[in-house]
Amino acid sequence: MPGGVEITELSTHPQGRLVAVHPAYDSLFDTFGAAGLRRKRAKSAEWAARQVKYNAKASRRQGLDAIFAFSGALAFRYLYPLPPRAPGLIDEAFTELSKRWIPVSDACDPEGVDGAVGLHPGEDLFDGATFEMMLDKLGEHK
Repeated sequence: MPGGVEITELSTHPQGRLVAVHPAYDSLFDTFGAAGLRRKRAKSAEWAARQVKYNAKASRRQGLDAIFAFSGALAFRYLYPLPPRAPGLIDEAFTELSKRWIPVSDACDPEGVDGAVGLHPGEDLFDGATFEMMLDKLGEHK
């Protein structure tokens, strides 16, 4: 490539974020998705997961070995809440997060690409501890 720049992965950050948006924040994230899916949270999440899966196919066609996306945020806004969050909320959110991401990860396997998520403030996976929580919920699913 010109100037020595090499593409290492394709990113679907906004789409990954839409895979798991807490319902309280739907309106804030509506503009990240397809215009025809605004105010249709379930359909928007399905669309977003499909886009990330398409990224796996596109990556393989480009000879890339990985994709990159944000995880979404079902629980992040509850980490330092006032009033305090309900017991079990974080565990419930990570259980749901893993349910939504297993099919996306499974779609990467036949394409021969690794799925990767960015640890990022504002996402449920934002540090090593939350990454380990997700791995635990995924049952170490790769």
